[in-house]
Amino acid sequence: MESEQALLEDYLIQAVSSLRHRNAIGSPKVLRCNMCGDSKSQPGATSAAILLSDGRWVYKCQRTGCEFNSAKLAVRWLAKTDSRLHERYKADCARLGYGDERSQRMMESIERRQKEAARLAELKEQENEAMDKQEYNSFRPLEESDQEIIAYLKKRMIDPLCFPFLVTDDESSRFHGCVIFPVVQGRKAVYWQGRKIHEDGGPKYLNKRNGKKGFLLRTPRLDVSKPVIVCEGPFSMLSIENSVCTFGVQYTEEQFEIIKNFAKPVFCYDNDVSGDNAGLAKLEYLARNGHWVIIWDMFLNKMNLSKTVKDMNDVAVELGRKAAWDDIEDCVGNDYFDIQSVMY
Repeated sequence: MESEQALLEDYLIQAVSSLRHRNAIGSPKVLRCNMCGDSKSQPGATSAAILLSDGRWVYKCQRTGCEFNSAKLAVRWLAKTDSRLHERYKADCARLGYGDERSQRMMESIERRQKEAARLAELKEQENEAMDKQEYNSFRPLEESDQEIIAYLKKRMIDPLCFPFLVTDDESSRFHGCVIFPVVQGRKAVYWQGRKIHEDGGPKYLNKRNGKKGFLLRTPRLDVSKPVIVCEGPFSMLSIENSVCTFGVQYTEEQFEIIKNFAKPVFCYDNDVSGDNAGLAKLEYLARNGHWVIIWDMFLNKMNLSKTVKDMNDVAVELGRKAAWDDIEDCVGNDYFDIQSVMY
């Protein structure tokens, strides 16, 4: 454990290094002495330095000879020079058990607030879980009578029988009017996402409240020994063979741990040229880190597709069929500097 003196010295060095004139530690620094204040009438006239004296770093005002000869004096200077550093120093002292009774009380107060925040978060999660359960109980399998949703799926080139879609008849449910994609593990739905079939100005996708955690939506009979296409949304996943869906570009660490076990994951996030570019930005980030990604411009040119295509579902609609690995095999890359010129 770092000693209290060493901790203080670390913060003093940070404070002096952050001052306007950033000379090397140990050399005189032209700054106003916050301890004596003698330079108020002559700003910048006082020369001070951080010096190594008897094996310890000390602050010394070259004009008045004032130096840190006690921890209290040093802490006082730190508080006047950089209040944010001073607050961090106090928090570290409290965390490590240094300082006076006041510091101990502060640490105890911090711990109480953290425990209360954790308790409230747990209660919120339990509340969300209860609402999710009630919501899920209103879902039922897609049936032949659901002609509007079936027509929508067929329009998007998705076979209504290719996946165990769910719907709800509860008009008060936020998922009413959605086609619902459940993630099932051991006969239990652990996550779900709904897509509205009518645009109403709100979010297109709705999610289970308690988060996606380590769950991936998968196409039936996924073969992880072959290239696996990692899509952003479920409609894209159902529009290309041997694929998974991360429910958005912000995948979780648990999801990525699963993806890393695939023989060759290829990220195929959306070509968001008309949106906020979240998909393209994520592809750029992944390529920078050596992961395989689709090069959208190259793929659209090869397949003679419209430049307005923004995801694999749009590709399927234009092609009139599902896409396959053979379609994109020669339009992927894993080196940002090789692909950046064709990604935008």
